[in-house]
Formats: sequence, structure tokens, C-alpha cells
Amino acid sequence: MDDETSTPGRCRVCETPLLDSFTPRKDDDRFAVCTAFECSNFLERHRNLPLNLFQSQLLFHREQLRERRLARSENEARIRARVVEEEEENIRLLDAAQQELPGLAQQSPSLMVIPAGRTRMVPVSPERIESYRAHLQKVIAEARSFACVSDIPQDDQNWAPREKNLQHENAFREQPEVALVSDHLCGMCKGACCSSGQNHAYLSPLSMRRTMDENRALDDGDIAALYLSRVSSESIEGACINQTSSGCSLPKEMRADICNAYFCDPILEYQRACAASAEVPPVFAVQREYLSAATISPDTTNEVLATALVRSTGPEFTVPQED
Repeated sequence: MDDETSTPGRCRVCETPLLDSFTPRKDDDRFAVCTAFECSNFLERHRNLPLNLFQSQLLFHREQLRERRLARSENEARIRARVVEEEEENIRLLDAAQQELPGLAQQSPSLMVIPAGRTRMVPVSPERIESYRAHLQKVIAEARSFACVSDIPQDDQNWAPREKNLQHENAFREQPEVALVSDHLCGMCKGACCSSGQNHAYLSPLSMRRTMDENRALDDGDIAALYLSRVSSESIEGACINQTSSGCSLPKEMRADICNAYFCDPILEYQRACAASAEVPPVFAVQREYLSAATISPDTTNEVLATALVRSTGPEFTVPQED
């Protein structure tokens, strides 16, 4: 089939330039399309149509592609503009804080945007308790098949968080103030990362076996009861069953390794910077509902909820104002 709608060196369907390395179909080199699935799929579905009908369908499809790509391009431009807008606002807030707090500029504070976790407390339903109990019983039974933590295969998916947690602990021994600043930032966030814990709290055979090793006098029922006893009567709505307004209801030694090891990207970047410079500057934290509204939607409201100067001694909340 030949038609008047194709241009040499361009995709037969969307007309984007083909790469120099493009190899036409061996069975018919006239059907040259780019790597986009929608283009190859269109051609496969319509290539046997009569020429006039094929051309009509092709022109209509091209116009749809053009409109979609234009809309996508415009949306990406709005996202970029929104990112710049929020970044500029964050810098203005930091500048205002440095003008109001004598000596802060000389301390070279680190500017950080942190998200906000859910805060609405709701009663823990009996259904959630039973779901959590069932998960505990399953994980405990799996953990019981190993004599101790070291018997769990090294390729277990939870070994990576355990090793990462050990790395954090080693680094914090070198810079204990970094650990304190990180904890204060997590407390200010109130567990945005905990919302996916649901009724399993990421507890795995590895983390459960660790608790069992530390409580060898307890049988399986006692271990389950130990975890259930830590569930509060209320928890954060739509989040982990152990997430409360004051933090995790589980002590650190009973939590999943992934919970102990996890830090969001902004905090990880701060930790790496501190390790590289051997200094622990204060953090000027700008708290928004999301790290960036543009990652959700350029139309999403993402107002500044709070600003704080965070040191190892704790956060000093400031009024988010600009000049």
C-alpha cells in the first residue's frame, strides 16, 4: 500500500523523525513506524484497509495524536512552572527567616521540603484487628520454620532494609546529631511514609524472628499477643494500624526493618551532605502536603503548612511569611 500521507524518514503514523538506526520491516519497508506502541498498533490494525479508507483513518488518528501530545506538552510546561514557583517560594521563606533570626545565615542552613502525614485519628475497628492478627499468625508461623535470624536466607527481600538500617546506625555513631535532626524532621512530618503500612505494618518473617529470638520464653500465641497489645484504640485514618498521633505504637526493636531503615529522599540527601562535609548544619524545613504538587498534579493545592528551623535540640517553628 502506498499513500500520499507519508513523508520519507518519518514515522508513517505520527510523522516524528525516525532514528538513523531504524530498520524497516523486512516484509514491507514501506511500513516504517517509530517505537511508540500506539503507532505500530495502529498500522497493524489498519494496514489492510482500502487506500482511501486507510488515509482517512490515518489522518484522523494523526490529529488525535497531535492533540494528545500538545496537551501533554502543555501539562509538562505547567508542571515545570509549578516546580519553579514552589522552589522560589521556599527560597523566599528561607531568606525571610535569615533576616529575622540573627546569625542564621552564617550557619548555612540546609533548605528542605518535607511532606505532611495524615493526622485524623479514628477508632481501630475489630475487622482491622482481625486482619492484623491473621497477618501476625502467618508471619509467626513462617518465622518459626527458622531456628534464628541468621538461618533466614540472605536473599530474603527484607535483608536489604536490615543492612541499610545497620549502615544508618554506623553513620549515626559518627554523627549523632544527624540522627537527632532526622528524627525531629520525621516527627514534624508525622509519618507520611507510614500510610502504606495498612494492616500488615511491613512485619516479615525476618523482623518477627528477631523479636522471637529476643523473647525465647514466649510461644507463638504470646508473640502475637505482644504485638496486638501494642495496638492503640485509635490510629491514623487510612494509615498503618500502629500509626498514632504520637508516632508508631511499636517500640523500635519490634518494628519491621524497612520501617527503621526508611528515610525520605530529602532527609537522605541531608544525611549524605553531612557525612561528606563532617558538619551538621541546621535545617530550615518547609512543610507542604506534598514534596511538590507538580508530582501529583500542577493544579493540586500545595500550600505551606509550617516552617521550622530544626536543630539536634528540636524544631523551632516560625511563622511562614515573606517580604
